Amino acid sequence: MKKLIILLLTVSAFLTGCSAISYTNNIDDVLNTSMNNKNKLYNTYFDGYKYYVPKGLKFISKDDYNSILIDRYHNKYYLYVDLISYFNNTEIKYKENDEFYSKKINYNKKDGYVEVQEMDDKYFVQFTYNYAKIEVYCSKDNLGEVVYNSSEMLKSIKYNKKIIGSLIGDNKLDYKEESFNIFKSKSNKDNFLNYEKTYDSKEESDVNKIDVEDEDQIDLDNDSES
Repeated sequence: MKKLIILLLTVSAFLTGCSAISYTNNIDDVLNTSMNNKNKLYNTYFDGYKYYVPKGLKFISKDDYNSILIDRYHNKYYLYVDLISYFNNTEIKYKENDEFYSKKINYNKKDGYVEVQEMDDKYFVQFTYNYAKIEVYCSKDNLGEVVYNSSEMLKSIKYNKKIIGSLIGDNKLDYKEESFNIFKSKSNKDNFLNYEKTYDSKEESDVNKIDVEDEDQIDLDNDSES
């Protein structure tokens, strides 16, 4: 009977993709825990890529390849996915600095960085990895959970190079020219807040166009990377 109960609990945890998580604000520990967790779960699908959104996060907007999600503390996650950089194997360059937290990372032969800037009584998190970036403005108490959620999303992104190549060839990628490189660290609060205002004004525009599976419907993918 004990073996049966343990088996059922194990299967349940596997299917839901959930586990008991104790968040810490030690960013190094959070990164090591998340990035070394090799779950291949997907519940969100767009043209040329798919990824996993952890429970507790909800989409509120999508504009082309930029999405906005919100967590239980009402922190907004600004996600940018750069298919062109992925297709061209663009190198992500970053130099560590003296901000509250600044670290260049490499997991599974993929480069990125995590930078946290202290701004007034809040913290601005910039997490770049796997040809995508997440930016969040949050309180210090939420730092651990924000970094964990960002890590889970970014590391799970799986690209389909054939589809991306077709989109590029057909000129179907509608990337708007920005005044900055999305992978470049933003050095001041105004840069983020101006961009936040721009995308907040579009929150309702494309909400119904997002192809997101119900959070309980998980796709288990054992295929190799494209």
